[in-house]
Amino acid sequence: MAQSGRTNSVSISHRSTLFVIPKWYNSATFPKDIMRDNISRREGLLMHNKMLFVRPDKPITSVKNNSIRYSGWTYVGSANLSESAWGRLVLDRATTKPKLNCRNWECGVVIPIRHNDEEKSSYIPSTRGITTSVAESGGGNTSAGSDDGSRVASVFEPTVPVPMKVPAQRYHGRDRPFFYMED
Repeated sequence: MAQSGRTNSVSISHRSTLFVIPKWYNSATFPKDIMRDNISRREGLLMHNKMLFVRPDKPITSVKNNSIRYSGWTYVGSANLSESAWGRLVLDRATTKPKLNCRNWECGVVIPIRHNDEEKSSYIPSTRGITTSVAESGGGNTSAGSDDGSRVASVFEPTVPVPMKVPAQRYHGRDRPFFYMED
């Protein structure tokens, strides 16, 4: 059980902010190395946020206005990170081109985060090209110049409140997300 599920009043077997099918999580191709424990800033409460925080290595200049640069984007919406919510990418039999089969409607917005030029001297690039609060945060040692996620709140707030503690802790030992459909 992850730390996020230890300090709330929900039944211990059903406490986590992530639900994963064990077959997927235990497969060799599942990206366990990017998994982090999602702990609420509000003590003792589990979160039900559906948010993505994304940052490029360097701020990106707007194609419409060269004087505007963006440090990141936030998705806030109703969609879980599931095929049911986002659809399934398949090859169209008639055209042999990718097609998204979506049988559900969700609502969400993408919020651009303008770059603050006063912060550019302290901007820390990620080691992978894209930095997210989930993928790049981890409370351990990081290589020089890498991003451990500790600056997520300073980049996105006050535009978008960051509801989880950052940098997020890696799963360790027997920690794991809640297994949905566990035998």
